[in-house]
Amino acid sequence: MSKKKNIIYLLFLYLIFIPFNAESSMSPKCFELFDKIKNSKDPLISNYQNYENSTYGFDLDMFLAFDDEGTREWLFKRDENNYPLVGRYTSESLINKIKFGDKIISINGQELNLLNDDELSDLFLVTENNENIVSNIVFERNKEKFDFDLKIILEYQQDDLIQFYISNISEISQIKSTFKADIYLETSVDYDYETDSLPLGKLIFDTLVYKNEKDEWDWQQCDWIPEEKIIEYNIPDPSHELAFFNAVNINKNTQIKNISIYPWSEKIGDDVDYDYSTVDSYTRGTFEFKNDFDLKTFPFDKQKLIFQIAYENDLDEYLIDYEKDTVKGLEFAAQNINISGWNIVKHDIKNIVYKGPTGDNFSGIEVSLEIERKTGYYIYKVIIPILLILLVCWSVVWIDAEELESKLTITIVCLLSLIAYNFVIDKELPKLEYLTVLDWIILVSYVYATIPNFLSIITFKLYKKKNKIKINKINYLSKVFGPTSYLVIIFSIIIINVNKYPDTSGKLIAWMS
Repeated sequence: MSKKKNIIYLLFLYLIFIPFNAESSMSPKCFELFDKIKNSKDPLISNYQNYENSTYGFDLDMFLAFDDEGTREWLFKRDENNYPLVGRYTSESLINKIKFGDKIISINGQELNLLNDDELSDLFLVTENNENIVSNIVFERNKEKFDFDLKIILEYQQDDLIQFYISNISEISQIKSTFKADIYLETSVDYDYETDSLPLGKLIFDTLVYKNEKDEWDWQQCDWIPEEKIIEYNIPDPSHELAFFNAVNINKNTQIKNISIYPWSEKIGDDVDYDYSTVDSYTRGTFEFKNDFDLKTFPFDKQKLIFQIAYENDLDEYLIDYEKDTVKGLEFAAQNINISGWNIVKHDIKNIVYKGPTGDNFSGIEVSLEIERKTGYYIYKVIIPILLILLVCWSVVWIDAEELESKLTITIVCLLSLIAYNFVIDKELPKLEYLTVLDWIILVSYVYATIPNFLSIITFKLYKKKNKIKINKINYLSKVFGPTSYLVIIFSIIIINVNKYPDTSGKLIAWMS
């Protein structure tokens, strides 16, 4: 089995099963390497790979596309007029000047919507001919154009790719503004053999790649090094400064952390141009995330579940981005995760900058799942019963005016039933400073539950005065305009809220906007 296939196979086993004894699966070469790392006196042993990064201070936004044969390809993301969009920041110098998703109209007067992806790449590619040239770049945001004269920024940065997967989402709590998710996070860092500032790369390679008894090149890999060994031997962990910015709780009983180390060389049959080693960090577990829920259109609402991942170090020195498999994994999660009471309708991933506690800018990504509430429960167990209660309440207009006691008994029982429903809904929602759609429905229902009560008293007094004409007129108007006006008001409330908050309205009522 080739090494790449072996790594994929082991990763599959890791995602399905918890390794029962990772230590027993490691060769003596691994423990030899661990001792060398622990006893090393080289202060550069914990250095990570830096890459030369030359940009205008930002990357172009990209997305993963599939052709008819299923081949995956990264393409530049463009707007409806074919203009490319701003992606990841690579320098702090442009923060607050441009934003993720801004349109890039032109560079030095050349319209970018007329260029294909290859031409666009060449235009932003740094060469000896353009590295010292200042370029005028025109952007557009909210139909307003602005421009900057930008020079190529050459920096050496640690630029890590991460893979992020979601296997389950549970316990969406609108009261606590949180949700729980089972997640998997992988970070990979390469160590070049010939780089003087990366002694760990040479140490790994010289230990795990060796001549065997037949005087042939052989190699070992160290899989699933457990967290206690990482700590014991001071093994550099690529994910040690990766953080979930909106995580509020981690279930330590479910969290598993491992590291795997692999050498790569043409000597041992790998299709590579130079010798290097890879250190992969794997973390999985159940996390609780803080989340903002906008409930104005509840229970016909949709929400976003947000995962915020950042590298807690200066953006000018440390960048992160996501592997293409993360996009594929997100699509798989959106199609296969079942969230009780919700449907996943959309997913997205984008680069973003986070502010640290001391004002530092951190490179990060934001993963979002857009979920739509299943409204069946609220329609059949709340709204329809409320309508039936009101129908019973308004049925008193068909009772003779002299039956005041019977009428008041019906209307008061109906009002108390509505109050009980309000308590049922309150158990599922936090104390909000605004009214949701369902709150408005219940509030209007309160009003309409009290109207028949007053109508009964008025018609009873008219009955005492023997004014049958007015009694008949009131009863007629009540029968015709009572239920009708209620429905008109309810639909008006829904339409107003949907048009005011279209982004959080579910598809059941979104057509009203």
